This record gives sequence, C-alpha cells and structure tokens, in this order.
Amino acid sequence: MKGAALGLGLLLLLSRAGSGPRLERIVADYLRDALNRPEILVVRVRTEPAWGGVGGHIRVLEARATRFAVDRLRLETGALPRLAGRVDRFLVRAEALELGSLPLSRLTLDIRGLRYDLSAGLSGTIRLANRGAGAYTAELSEADLTVWARRRLGETARARLEPERLVLAATSHLGGLFPIRWEATGTLTAADGFALFWRPESATIAGVAVPAERLPFADGLRLIDVRDDLNIGLRLSLERVASGPDRLEIAGQVMLDTRR
Repeated sequence: MKGAALGLGLLLLLSRAGSGPRLERIVADYLRDALNRPEILVVRVRTEPAWGGVGGHIRVLEARATRFAVDRLRLETGALPRLAGRVDRFLVRAEALELGSLPLSRLTLDIRGLRYDLSAGLSGTIRLANRGAGAYTAELSEADLTVWARRRLGETARARLEPERLVLAATSHLGGLFPIRWEATGTLTAADGFALFWRPESATIAGVAVPAERLPFADGLRLIDVRDDLNIGLRLSLERVASGPDRLEIAGQVMLDTRR
C-alpha cells in the first residue's frame, strides 16, 4: 500500500481548471491515484458562478470513495503566503477503507472555512491555513474491531458488539503455564479527549464466571487513540462513542493546527 496526500494536491489543479464537469474529472483523476484506485469514486465540485483569478473560491468539494487501502491520509497545516484560495466546505466520505493495516467501515471528514496554498504544489507540499472548523465520524464493524483488538490482545482475540457494550474474548496465559480462554463484557467510553477506552464489568475464564478484577487488564484497555490510529495528519479529538448490535461509531473535532 502506498501513501496518499489526500485531496489537497488537487487544489492547485482546481485553481486553474475552470468549473463544471471538466473540474470534476480533474479531481477524480487526482484522487483515483492518491487513494490507490478505490473501487468506486464519485466527485462533486461546486464553485462560484464566475470562476477565475488568483485564489479560486470553491463552495463545496465532495469526494466519495469505496474500497481502498493507503498507508495514511496526509494533510498538512501551516502559515500561508498571500497566494491562497478558499474552500467553504471540504467533504470526504470513505467506505471500506484501510489506514495502514487498520480497517474502518466508514470515515467522514467535514471541514469548513479552509484556505489553501496554491503555490505549494510546485514543491510537493500542500498546506492548509491554521483555521477553519471540522468534524469527523468513523464507523467500525465487529470485524473491524476484531482487527483492532488483536493488536492489543494477540491473534486469538475476537470482538462482539452489544448495545452500549463490547465483548472481548481471547486465549491468554493468565498467570499460568497453559493458555486459557477468557471472555469479558465491558463499557466503551471516550477518555482524555483522544482515546476509545474499554473497561470490563463481567468476565468468564474457561467458562467460569469470575470477577472482572481477576483479569490482568481489569483497569481497562485503550483500544484506539485517534491521534495516532486515525492517521490523517491533522489533530483529532474523540468526543462521542455510540455502539449498536453490529456497529461502533466514534466522532469528534478536526483541529486545523500542528500542535499535538
């Protein structure tokens, strides 16, 4: 899988491309390569009626991509020169994607009030102004969560979603010489503004109910840290967690600056 400078190298092209279908074709060609040729790619661009001049104004840039894998989505921020354009709304809807080796069923980025450097594409670096407001939503299935859990608990781990609960199971050496199968049910919460935290409430070891305190991770596990695991190059917060019978949704803000 190759890296991707998502979407913002294309803004230099947008400033010179005109409007309408031709503009959308240019964006689609750029994203098709940047996203490692997704199975489905749909682009919609709405510009000012009178397009032209230095510093183009894009009302809405929307891209929808399905089934692709990239090492990361690379967005950068920093001070801009005077040569700059404007995007009122930058909307990305991705489905069935992998960031690095981690799967997501859906990722939506919705960033408003962007300004972008029209000249930086000549040096290969596209920069966004340190302003604007954005939000993201990521959705994970049970299969996705199983992959994430195996990073923490080993290849035998499995995840199962219940309303407002996550059940984790794995085979581990729990203080003895022989591997033992355990299963634990716990709550999912947002912690520290960045992490998806799982805390066990009940457990079984070898099919026998035991207090959750008997588990070596009784204090809980950080399953996801959005600063590192949702690797899009911008600061993210985690503010909301909602789980259903087959989907987990996390959501928060996109912060357009480079401080960690």
